[in-house]
Amino acid sequence: NALTNRALATMYLASGRSAEAEPHLVAVVAASTSPRPKLGLATFYAMTGKRADAYRVLDEVTKVPAAAATARARIAALKQGEGKEQEALTLVDEVLAAEPRHVEAMLTRARVLLALSRGDEARAQARAAVAVDPNDAAAQYLLGSLLASHGELEPAAAAFKEVIRLNPRAAPAQV
Repeated sequence: NALTNRALATMYLASGRSAEAEPHLVAVVAASTSPRPKLGLATFYAMTGKRADAYRVLDEVTKVPAAAATARARIAALKQGEGKEQEALTLVDEVLAAEPRHVEAMLTRARVLLALSRGDEARAQARAAVAVDPNDAAAQYLLGSLLASHGELEPAAAAFKEVIRLNPRAAPAQV
């Protein structure tokens, strides 16, 4: 059953046995009509270096209207990870043109802008993401990181404190 497969996948991932997690993640996807397990499987593939599989799964998810923007934002993140920043920026800008308040796409855009050495724009994009959803720990963390790297230590500390409030186990924000 899906719950058992999810638990086994989590156990294998937590114990560093990712190869043994994959069949359970695939089983969770097969048992679900929701795109969420597919997004999780794509993330697993990306994290384990199976980029072609990640692209394949994300391409499938782009056909689901409710999850297409998230899938396309993640494709942009993969492109950025491959050093294809301009391609990633074009893709994420298309996502944001259709869904301007899509926080994951906003964060991907901020990361791409940073990779393109456009730090002011990256910070502005991270601020915009936090304005859309101040309870998004990833948005707060990225904003804090960008502010800290720019020497804006007090606002960075405030963002990191917010991350810890939202997720007390967020160890990177505590450093």
